[in-house]
Amino acid sequence: MQNQIAVESDGLGPLAGVVGGGIRGVNDKSACLVENFKPTVYELEVLARHYLEKIRDIEFWERFYRTTGSYQIRMRPFASRRLATIESALGEQRFQNAIASTEEEWNKVFAEAEEIESNLEPCKRCGAQRNYYDYADPHIPDGYCSTCDPASGQADDRCDVKGLQATLTEEEMAAARQWVEQNQRRTETHISRMTGGPDD
Repeated sequence: MQNQIAVESDGLGPLAGVVGGGIRGVNDKSACLVENFKPTVYELEVLARHYLEKIRDIEFWERFYRTTGSYQIRMRPFASRRLATIESALGEQRFQNAIASTEEEWNKVFAEAEEIESNLEPCKRCGAQRNYYDYADPHIPDGYCSTCDPASGQADDRCDVKGLQATLTEEEMAAARQWVEQNQRRTETHISRMTGGPDD
C-alpha cells in the first residue's frame, strides 16, 4: 500500500529508453498514495480548482502558442482523470460550484486572447496572418510574425524595426541569433518551472 501509485497515473510513465517524461506528482515517488489519508470536502474543492487550472493552462498554450511536450501530454490526462475522481466523490453539483469561478476566469482569458488574435494585422514582411504568439512574445517586433522576426535571422539583412531601416553585418546577425537562442532557452526553463514541469 505504501508504494501504490494513484490509479490516475496509469499509462503515464516515462517512455522506455527516453530521457525525460518524469512528472512530479504524476509518475514519480510523490505520486504514491498516502495510507489512511482521507481528504475533507474543502480539500477536494481546492484540488479540483488546482487540476482545472493545470488543464486550462495546457489548453491555452496548445491553442495560442501552438506548443506541447512531455509534461503536457502526461499532466493533461492525469488532471482530467483526477477531476473525474473528485467529481465522483463530491457529487456533480458541489463539484460544479467548486470550479465555477475558475472556469469563468479562464473563459475570460481565452476570450481576450481570441479577440486579440482576430484583430491582428498581417505580417509586415510576408503578409501571413499573425497569431497570438506573434503578438505576445516580447522578442518579436510589433507587426512581424515569428517566421519573419528580423532578429531571428530568418529574413534578409534589411529589417524595418519601428520604421528605421538598418543593414546588419554578418557579425551583428550572428550576435542577434545567439541572443535569441539564449533567451529562448531561458524562456523554456522559466515556463517549465512556472507550470511545474520536470526539474532541470
